[in-house]
Amino acid sequence: MFSSTSVDVSAPFPILLHKGWNLVANPFGFPVAWNNTSIIIKDAAGNIYTPQTARDAGIVYEKTKWWDPVGVNTTDGKPGYITRSSNDTTSPFTMMPNQGQLVYSYVNVATMLIQPIYQIPTPINPGGPGGIPAPKNDMTAWEVTLSLQSPAGSDSITAAVGKYTKNVELNQIKSPGTPLAPYIVFTREDQDASMLSSDVRSINDELTWSIKATASSEVSLNWSLVNVPDDYVLSLDDQAGKVVNLSQDSAIHLGVGVHSFILKAEKKVLIPKATKLLANYPNPFNPETWIPYELSKDTDVAIKIYASNGQLVRSLELGHKMAGFYSSKDKAAHWDGKNEVGEQVSSGIYFYNIQAGDYKDIRKMVIMK
Repeated sequence: MFSSTSVDVSAPFPILLHKGWNLVANPFGFPVAWNNTSIIIKDAAGNIYTPQTARDAGIVYEKTKWWDPVGVNTTDGKPGYITRSSNDTTSPFTMMPNQGQLVYSYVNVATMLIQPIYQIPTPINPGGPGGIPAPKNDMTAWEVTLSLQSPAGSDSITAAVGKYTKNVELNQIKSPGTPLAPYIVFTREDQDASMLSSDVRSINDELTWSIKATASSEVSLNWSLVNVPDDYVLSLDDQAGKVVNLSQDSAIHLGVGVHSFILKAEKKVLIPKATKLLANYPNPFNPETWIPYELSKDTDVAIKIYASNGQLVRSLELGHKMAGFYSSKDKAAHWDGKNEVGEQVSSGIYFYNIQAGDYKDIRKMVIMK
């Protein structure tokens, strides 16, 4: 005969946690909720926390994981880990009797106490087979999802770009990696070295994300692009000389180990077909104006301003410029209406001449006071 140990259902059941992942189970003969009421965390000094406050104190991660061997509750319908938070009050995760699950401790010694509070079992996945899809964020304009796939499981992260990203709540903290399963995170030194599962940035001409991927076996790193504008180039740099264009490829293979990448999103630089001198604005003007131009190739640029009698009034040496469009006020040449000695010139007709490599042109402008 097998001997058994009875569990006192009138008192919390203590489980000693060590640093890293701990395999735990509900010892009672009835279901208990994984929430901030049924679970108590004690640190080495005896201080009491809920899972959430224990996370804030850097003691225990507030989410638990368990392995779904058939994929009924995973988001992709494949075998993998299910993650549930202690903050889920609508449909809290139910710890069934003797069902193993993982709890992560940030410290060497902590104690988890499971209180004998009966919980009516709730569906792990109220959305049905295939898992609950990640909520969509209406504040994001486009996104890139990268996922690791292996026989041991899968893991994914999402880089998103939007206009309204001041709120750090848009960036989702990543749970620690589970044993043997592939693990991929964003690393952000500007957010207390946080590891993120989603990282949202404001729209910009150049964006970068730092990524760390861990594999205990050979894995496939796949990606999908959602609503990425045509004028952006997305690439993955392994920081060892290999750069992959995400629009041309859809996956790469990684070996065992820790891999670091830089995900880059760069807006394409459009090149004019011909070099041109454009009309200044405003015109007429008083006292300042902007002189736009376009360059079909890299070259030195100078603009000279003449009075109607042909006398040189001002020389604007713009230096070496890259090919591109110089139309906006922050890029166009600027004339403040003064001569070489800083005196404001009088009303009248003036001419401006551009020298850009072999290209020359001249146009007219008017100061009206």
